[in-house]
Amino acid sequence: MGKKSYQNYGKTFRKPKRPFEKERLDGEMKIIGEYGLKNKREVWRVQYALAKIRTAARTLLTQEERSETRIFQGEALLRRMVRLGLLLESEKKLDFVLGLTTAKIMERRLQTKVFKLGLAKSIHHARTLIRQRHIRVGKQICDIPSFLVRLDSEKHIDFALTSPFGGGRPGRVRRKMASKGGGGGGDDEEATAGVQGSQGLQWVPAGTTAFTRCILHPPLTPPPAFTAPKFNELIIYELHIGSFVSEADERRAFAATSEKLEHIASLGFNCIQFMPTAGSGLFASACEAAVREAGRHSLGMAVLFDVVLNHGSSKMNVLWNWDGFGPDNCGGIYFEGEKDTPWGKRFAFHKAEVQDYLKQSCRTCIEEYGVDGLRFDSVHNMPWWLLQQLTFEIKAHYPDKILIAEITPENPKVLHDAGFHSCWLHATHFDSVKIMKGSDGGADPNKRLGMLKNMVAPHGFGNIGGVHSLLGSHDQIGDRHNGNQDGHGTHRYYVSRLGGKGNWHARAQCRAWFGFQNCCKGLPMTFMGTENLQEDWWHVDKHHRLNWGLLEGGDPHTAEMRAFVTASNKLRVSCEPLTRDEVKFVHEDGGSTILAFMRWTQETAALCIAHLAESQWESAAQLRKKFLVVSTGWGGGRTWKLVLNSQAKEPEPLRDWSIYYVYYVYY
Repeated sequence: MGKKSYQNYGKTFRKPKRPFEKERLDGEMKIIGEYGLKNKREVWRVQYALAKIRTAARTLLTQEERSETRIFQGEALLRRMVRLGLLLESEKKLDFVLGLTTAKIMERRLQTKVFKLGLAKSIHHARTLIRQRHIRVGKQICDIPSFLVRLDSEKHIDFALTSPFGGGRPGRVRRKMASKGGGGGGDDEEATAGVQGSQGLQWVPAGTTAFTRCILHPPLTPPPAFTAPKFNELIIYELHIGSFVSEADERRAFAATSEKLEHIASLGFNCIQFMPTAGSGLFASACEAAVREAGRHSLGMAVLFDVVLNHGSSKMNVLWNWDGFGPDNCGGIYFEGEKDTPWGKRFAFHKAEVQDYLKQSCRTCIEEYGVDGLRFDSVHNMPWWLLQQLTFEIKAHYPDKILIAEITPENPKVLHDAGFHSCWLHATHFDSVKIMKGSDGGADPNKRLGMLKNMVAPHGFGNIGGVHSLLGSHDQIGDRHNGNQDGHGTHRYYVSRLGGKGNWHARAQCRAWFGFQNCCKGLPMTFMGTENLQEDWWHVDKHHRLNWGLLEGGDPHTAEMRAFVTASNKLRVSCEPLTRDEVKFVHEDGGSTILAFMRWTQETAALCIAHLAESQWESAAQLRKKFLVVSTGWGGGRTWKLVLNSQAKEPEPLRDWSIYYVYYVYY
């Protein structure tokens, strides 16, 4: 005889026969994460119930169609499935019962419904609310997360009348705070703000320690009315707020930056691109960010925000294990199922909630801070379809905002297919270094010309399609390893690559490349410090921040560079051909590294001449003789005027001309 069983209750689940089946284990973990289950037993319980339902359906299908048992029991089974929302009215057949899945039953659980109705911040928060008796179905409080909600009961799911979220008695923490005269704050107040979507998050002024890891919502005022410069007229200045100001001003970086914006405007830049920033944490409150916005509008400068949507932070990531869920270091609801990057784990792009979070992040920058455009970091690490969704929605709601992408390698499809207006062109910087160093093809006359021509008119990119940073962006100038990031010391300011600020050739080359960049088709961009011939590399430490001493100490070399930067920027804005599409190459000399090209409109023209070799002309007469044979197609008795020379001691662009002659030369 077998062992006698004294079990007087039925089984509610069945363990798998093969405990170490990889595909099944992966599937179970995915279900647990997606629906916020406590353990695998909850999955097995649903699978066991589903198996019993299928068994009943299969048994009925073996009987005759007109059998009383099949008709009576089959109708009862189908009615039950429809009432629970597992089948549609049009699917009232036993065959459809066999097609039921675990996911269908999971979607009908009370925990899932509470989250999808917006009563909870996450699927795990929904479970907490249910277990703590904050949720009712109709008039009955239900504290069972696995309760299957009927179709007619779904509209009656709400907060319990006894719950603080449903207008009931305040929670324990709020009552305790109120009894101490603290105004009723605390965890319950924060939870109410999150659940009910009110503006209840308290505004904490800068310097206080409370709420140091939450988003602050001060009473922001709408940005003032402002008309930004046209896309094709932008001259971009890239800066990092935390290291743009002195170390003493770091804790009030937004306000200190606002005070120094006039310096940028005086150089002729009409657009600021802030590296990733937020109005909270160590630097400042969001209120100071609003002050900064008002300051830049009064100076007539556009503002671009750098948004990083491809990964989360690698340090102090407030979204990591957001609601306490994070088995196997998966990162929780915002990151589970995605891979790591050198900068942090990728967001869970497959989740609709994460997609909406990223879209709302963009809208926050535009609506609350009033920025004039967004620069998307490393979009090659994001799904293409998501980029298309983001750009389509932003363009539909904010057609006057410019969208710039960083993609490696540069690809015109990011404009034509993904929907961006412009793209960072890293290659132009590296090509300029190759030309000056004579390396990697830079010593070959034909390759040199090819590189220069691709800078002037980047292949596949329209008038505003490319963002040039010939002298380097934060990626090429920044170094996080004490100057040895790549092992060769190449992450440097451009002047340091060529000999340093004290070297005449290095200074002349920096001026020539800056002027050449302003003549090219696309949007010119300069990283902070370049205008002052700052040396070494950029970093956020105290030794490699922006060196304001170069500006305030009266250094003659930096003053010379700033004067040329100002004149070149003013010329680009005032000379309409330099911001249009038309380009024509009129003279090419690879051996001497000379390239002359035309930019024009129907009324005016600009002749740009770049001489980037170490050789020199003995006299101006030789230069005039050399270019007398250049056929520009312009003339008719009008006069060419020299308006800017990178070697002039006091560069000052002329203002009265009918045809422009722009002369940027290093000799």
